[in-house]
Amino acid sequence: MPEPEAAARKKQPAVHYLGFRITPDGREYMMQVLGELEPRTYVLLVTHEAFATRQTRFQDAPDLCSRKLERALLADPDLIAAERLLLTAEELLDYRHAHAPASAGRPRRGS
Repeated sequence: MPEPEAAARKKQPAVHYLGFRITPDGREYMMQVLGELEPRTYVLLVTHEAFATRQTRFQDAPDLCSRKLERALLADPDLIAAERLLLTAEELLDYRHAHAPASAGRPRRGS
């Protein structure tokens, strides 16, 4: 007999990174979602300013976008793919803090 918690949980849709394009507003990252519905393609925007002010790094942007889309789909599984989603300064900061090196700020041994 399956556990009630496991039965209540829906399968998380698979998010696939398709690439990015540079626009006047920033970099638009395309993500495709495969799940119970037809494949849907979402566009997430990271502004040029976010990169220029080092709020995020180019190599982190696809992961950032994927995580934002996963959260958005958990909140609304029927999220429409028509509008691009903007990554906010707060989301960029949260990601940076969550992925900071563990040794940051700690003195080295023997120093």
